[in-house]
Amino acid sequence: MLLAGIICCLAWPVPADDMKAAAPKPYPLNTCLVCDMKFDGMSTPDVFVYQGQEIKVCDKSEEAEFDKAPDKYLKKLADAEAKLKADSQAAAPKPYPLSTCLVCDMQLGGMGTPYVFVYQGQEIEVCDKSEEAEFDKTPDKYLKKLADAVAKLNK
Repeated sequence: MLLAGIICCLAWPVPADDMKAAAPKPYPLNTCLVCDMKFDGMSTPDVFVYQGQEIKVCDKSEEAEFDKAPDKYLKKLADAEAKLKADSQAAAPKPYPLSTCLVCDMQLGGMGTPYVFVYQGQEIEVCDKSEEAEFDKTPDKYLKKLADAVAKLNK
């Protein structure tokens, strides 16, 4: 009778969800957790799971380095994840309101696609990348020029 009970229990179907282990939390970075080197696709990172978290490092020697101080690297990972989350939730930059280049005053698009960059939360459009360097020499001058132009548009 006891044997029949054991056989019955062994033969009883188990839901698939109960049989598979929980998938590890995916690794969110494109850099090695130990040395910060970017994974460039040229080599395959060493991947392992630590306490339910997938970890990626360059090679086995760095996995051994991780094993020496896992709390240090888990904190580093948590900090990096928090920064990624904050960066993704950051407010979108204010759109550039003018149809002319902020540096040279030429009509944007007349000589190709304008170069766009963000400075202190403000989108800036110039004719080409070289003008970003010009902007960077005296950004306050150009921000004032932008504010004055916007004020003039709003009159």
